[in-house]
Amino acid sequence: MKKLINFTFIYLISIIIVSCNDKPTRTNEGVITSKQTIYSSIPEVQEQFDKYDNTPIKTYFKNGKSRVEITSPIVGNIIGIVDANTMKSISFINGPSGKLFTKNELDNDRLDELLKNISVEVGSETKVVLGYECQQYIVTIDQDSNKIRMEMFVTPEIEPVFSGEQLELYKKIDGFPMYMVMEMNQFGNELKRITEVVDLEVVEVSDDKFDMTPPEDYKEL
Repeated sequence: MKKLINFTFIYLISIIIVSCNDKPTRTNEGVITSKQTIYSSIPEVQEQFDKYDNTPIKTYFKNGKSRVEITSPIVGNIIGIVDANTMKSISFINGPSGKLFTKNELDNDRLDELLKNISVEVGSETKVVLGYECQQYIVTIDQDSNKIRMEMFVTPEIEPVFSGEQLELYKKIDGFPMYMVMEMNQFGNELKRITEVVDLEVVEVSDDKFDMTPPEDYKEL
């Protein structure tokens, strides 16, 4: 169960990050709503993941900063904030274990090391999501003895947006994934996660959404 919670924690608090881009025609501010479904080859684990089906993920993004909000029936309320300009992030978790926060920073040396383990290929397929024409990308990541395979359908009309766990991908893929399938094997458990954007609003977002100051009643994890 601990391994299950670890996996759930890592991928549910995936912090959506937005990288800055000098193309003025791209959307660089707004609100994204996504849904995700997780599948497991182990029935007992699948019972837990079924609780997450169609759980909405709300993401606010603006000029290289982003904030993702998730409500999980097991982990609790999760907020992740990322500044892609400084490569810093912070996560807030309010759940059964109390009010916690965790910080992370990715320096250039660590980024270069991560990029060595990533392979990106442009696929032959396209997909239309919410009216956006998306190009297929196949991404393979060798991470801590685990191989992760991702199929992404990416639109160039929106600035790159990736989870905090795949922050390095914005260096390799030019656009925003509207639909993504991730597959991996964790301790003999075949896992698949499907994430799809179901709504995208091009609206102004307040700078207050990206404040990384931990509240006084939160403890560092």
